[in-house]
Amino acid sequence: MEAVLGRLALREWWALGKPRLNAMVLLSALAGYALAPAGAVRTPLVVFIPAFWLLAYSSSILNMWMERDTDALMERTRDRPLAAGRLPERPAFWAGQVLAALALAAFAVAGDWRTLGLGLLTWASYLLVYTPLKRRTPLALLAGAVPGALPPVMGFTAAGGSLDARAGALFCLLFLWQVPHFLAIAALYGEQYRAAGIRVLGLVHGQAAAGRQALFYALALVPASL
Repeated sequence: MEAVLGRLALREWWALGKPRLNAMVLLSALAGYALAPAGAVRTPLVVFIPAFWLLAYSSSILNMWMERDTDALMERTRDRPLAAGRLPERPAFWAGQVLAALALAAFAVAGDWRTLGLGLLTWASYLLVYTPLKRRTPLALLAGAVPGALPPVMGFTAAGGSLDARAGALFCLLFLWQVPHFLAIAALYGEQYRAAGIRVLGLVHGQAAAGRQALFYALALVPASL
């Protein structure tokens, strides 16, 4: 029990939720919330923030649970709580499931079925599509950009917005930005990804191809932002 609920373990549970990353994701969702047109709010902000955070926290826990073996093979991730064996695996798995259920239940109680559906799509595409694809194909990059671009859309709909061109613009901005962002990370840690068997674009098709892709998506941000 001490390994699960002790003081040091609580720090590990906090780290398991990738708090710095998810703080940025929450900010992108709040940006979408703030940019929504004036109208009938579907999920009040006092409900949206904890519900969204719980869903993001769940995604991070289950992602680390699914990738604990490959995380242990890379220097940049081997110190994560599950990869390093500082937290037991089974409680982490069930904690991720429970937090996701609580988050989705909060949207259901608010009657915000649109944001609930987007949240479920974000959670499922991140864990069931992107995460397993990373070991199979460089196209996982594009699959992972989908759940990464949905948080501002969730904020937009929670505040009363519709799935219209404005929501599409928010999605496009984050989708396009993520590709050169991830390709830069892959270039920095390419050998670690190779050791872990993760098929990033630079390793499969060469850094020149990855550079062209990064440039293309970066330039595409200009018309998308306009």
